[in-house]
Amino acid sequence: MRPIVQFLLLFCGLTTASYAAVPSPAQVLGFPVGADKKLADWDQIQEYFHRLDAASDRIVTRELGESTLGKPMFLAIISSPSNLRRLEVYRKIQASLADPRIKAQKPDSLIDAGKVVVLVTCGIHSTEVASPMTAIDLAYKLATSRSAETLEVLDRVILLLVPSLNPDGTTLVAEWYRKTLGTPAEGTSPPQLYHPYTGHDNNRDWFMFTQKETRLLVEKVHQEWHPQIVVDLHQMGPYGARLFIPPFIDPIDPNVDSILQAEIADLGTSILASMVRSGRAGVVTNAIF
Repeated sequence: MRPIVQFLLLFCGLTTASYAAVPSPAQVLGFPVGADKKLADWDQIQEYFHRLDAASDRIVTRELGESTLGKPMFLAIISSPSNLRRLEVYRKIQASLADPRIKAQKPDSLIDAGKVVVLVTCGIHSTEVASPMTAIDLAYKLATSRSAETLEVLDRVILLLVPSLNPDGTTLVAEWYRKTLGTPAEGTSPPQLYHPYTGHDNNRDWFMFTQKETRLLVEKVHQEWHPQIVVDLHQMGPYGARLFIPPFIDPIDPNVDSILQAEIADLGTSILASMVRSGRAGVVTNAIF
């Protein structure tokens, strides 16, 4: 579990030493991630990831399809160079482990031969602007750090990173923010739905799969990779806890297997302990957000 905890803590800002050839976010976006009054639109985010792909042997990007309004959606796969060269091998191991018929066999050899596949998705709620920007910063750190901790994570984890599940909304929010800077409307939500059909409720589509973006993620990522860990990044308002960590509060959907519930709680407790030890504040567990 230690490498997974290390990986998730990268969200909180590990120090990195960079390769000169890999462009920093500021070099491509024109401003550093987190700069006041600056948001990247989807074209900028896409360009940055493609520049990383061209400059780093730790990341490849793959097109998933088009959003509702025709914007390209893509997946960034981040891992060690040796793992990236054998992606198809690891994808097939994941498919075998996800096959219920393997229960009659011994999966230990497949588990030992495989990697931990972690899917991180961002930006499904477009006014929660932090996660697409976080995706940029995380990708840069993973692509450039030479620390022993990062190298271990890259060796043992295959990260599937989707910078935005709603590229149309990412651009709409960024453009509205730029348009209203310095006006009384600065910081307000756009006066139109940031998903053309479902608005904020695009995150309620995971049981019906009615939208193009949902189907692309399910068909091209979940069903292809069967990740062991899925983290869907959201953003809180200005008050309350900053990070919500498992165990989650009851009641839990009875369709979620009890073993899965226990493993989620185990992983969350380990992450929580690591964050507390490192002095991070604003972390809560067993809570409703």
